[in-house]
Amino acid sequence: MRWTSIRCAAFATHTTWRRLITDPAGQLLDYGRTTYRPPVPLARFVRARDRICTFTDCTRPATRCDIDHRHDWEHGGNTSSSNCDCLCERHHYLKHNTSWQVAKLPDGGRRWTSPTGRQHERPPQTYPVDITGDDPLFRDLQAPEDLNAPADPEASADPGDGAPPF
Repeated sequence: MRWTSIRCAAFATHTTWRRLITDPAGQLLDYGRTTYRPPVPLARFVRARDRICTFTDCTRPATRCDIDHRHDWEHGGNTSSSNCDCLCERHHYLKHNTSWQVAKLPDGGRRWTSPTGRQHERPPQTYPVDITGDDPLFRDLQAPEDLNAPADPEASADPGDGAPPF
């Protein structure tokens, strides 16, 4: 993630600085307090990152979840990838209408605390490592060029007499 500042100046004496946080591809990930509803690119990013509802043990796909501000927007929370999570309708209601609490862990997981104080941790979603690229770190892990090639070149030699090789 990287951040960029853009200077918007109508007049030299009246300038506004805005902090814009983007991913390496230039997609905006933090809209600050300028908007409550996550714009489409941010919503797509959050759904791709979370993949499912972030409540403990829920498996509802993120495409069927709401985008929720972990720190409520009404109470100063930003509309950003670091403050938004996918929650299904049931768990979104539970978070806002009961005393369930959620905290983001350093590894990207979530810690949910129940009204009785019991804690439940949800690890972050993981993705398989792409080893198909040209990265030298993964060269040894790549599949051989020809998966059907015999291991012993002598075993594939044509016996020459037309008889089966047995």
